[in-house]
Amino acid sequence: MKSSLLIEDNQIDQAIKLLDSTLKNAANNYHPLHCELAKLNHFAANLYAQAGAQLAQEQALNKAMFIYQQLLPNFEHELSTVLYEQYQYYLKERDYLQANNFLNKQLLHCSTSDQKCMKGRYESTMLGLSLRKYSQTLKNAELWLANNTQQSSQFYDITLAKYTALYEQNTLDKTALFDIDITQLSKQQQVQWLELVIKTNMFNALTSQQMQQLIDSAKSNSSLAFELIAAINKLDNNPHTQWLAQLEKQNHKPHSTKNQFSPARDINAIIATKRVSSITAPKNASQLKIGSEYTLEWDSKRLIGTTISILVNHTVSYKVNSFDDFNNLKQIDWHPAATNIKNTGTAQIDPYHFMANGTNRFKLMLVSDLGYWSLSDGLFSIASGKTVDNGLEHFLQQGKLVSAVITPKALDTYPVGQQKTITWNANKLIGQTVAMYVLHDDSRGIGDKQQVDLNIVNNRRWYQFAEELPNTGEFKLDPALFNGRGNNYKILIVSDLRLLECF
Repeated sequence: MKSSLLIEDNQIDQAIKLLDSTLKNAANNYHPLHCELAKLNHFAANLYAQAGAQLAQEQALNKAMFIYQQLLPNFEHELSTVLYEQYQYYLKERDYLQANNFLNKQLLHCSTSDQKCMKGRYESTMLGLSLRKYSQTLKNAELWLANNTQQSSQFYDITLAKYTALYEQNTLDKTALFDIDITQLSKQQQVQWLELVIKTNMFNALTSQQMQQLIDSAKSNSSLAFELIAAINKLDNNPHTQWLAQLEKQNHKPHSTKNQFSPARDINAIIATKRVSSITAPKNASQLKIGSEYTLEWDSKRLIGTTISILVNHTVSYKVNSFDDFNNLKQIDWHPAATNIKNTGTAQIDPYHFMANGTNRFKLMLVSDLGYWSLSDGLFSIASGKTVDNGLEHFLQQGKLVSAVITPKALDTYPVGQQKTITWNANKLIGQTVAMYVLHDDSRGIGDKQQVDLNIVNNRRWYQFAEELPNTGEFKLDPALFNGRGNNYKILIVSDLRLLECF
């Protein structure tokens, strides 16, 4: 085809135009469900991919898929191929939920014993595990293991994935972990195996022979050495302290930074494989209120560690199932509400410390000092209310109140996701830097400009969304920074000289 030659000659734009024209002509001359039209779209999708035309590639694959679906049971092999390529497309785009959807569709057209489909079943097992779809993981793991008994690297990947899914469903026979020969595992698999042993509270049950195997493996596996040292130092009543001397002589460091992230400053880094289900309160649709203490509850036997940190999301535009994708969690702003809390399974907290309010927008993240972590189910709400601490970091004086804010004006709308601007008269609001607050409470009685009742201001709940900004008279922002809801906000700006403006 001429377009492929143009791609080879790096004439990308001409190649794309020719492909577009070819598909348009074909659509005009073929029946809409003609198999040749499906084949042409499939072929064109591969050329679009080479040319970097991702949207056109996606559209061509969708067209080919639709035609082949209408022609079933004929062309089932071709449909399976297109579905797998759609899975690969979305996987490359890091849209893991959509990729998983197409992979599972492709597997519907596979024989349970077809070796050609085993690659897809392996990938579905591992992707299902990363997305916490444990029924999918178990189904494909069982089918894969039934047709692959040789103890290869993929065999142990599948076995560990299966055991992890069983653990999450509370159906794992813990002793089955000790049937695995850890000397046959890869470095990463050894760490995953140890994490499972710790999660299932079987670390103390490790024999001297098993510990010696781990110590020997740790000589060339720094991540394994790191996990062993942390477990021996922090797990209660473990009988393995005599091994520390050997371990501390070895090179030990945590997992690669590519596979982990720290949700907030001074919080332990987390990795996908250390996620556990442990939080029982708050639940989906729970109602928390600022000023009223709430009891957080979790299973401390599953969230392994001595102390925990408590965090809440301050990015509120994610759908609830997006939290199942570890890569999405890295993009979320996590606010630490409390640290170094004893891991007893309960803790009382005033939701004021979450520094947020809104309806069905929030998830709790608990992180232990061993790096095990858990997210609460669904999304919960935080309602405004009175609290001893009003959120203000500045002492406000009536005599230093000035009228300086220019925008926003009364009745202005600041939609989340759009860049908006706060402006003020920097000559009136004297100082080098300013801090900004938004009201998360009832605005009645506060007043504005120079007619402000500071007694009411100090008895309302404020949220600081910016600090130490240069006093230039302008600040551009996404209103998502307000971290609230509703249509009745007030802005408070305070300079480093303690001059203030309330609008």
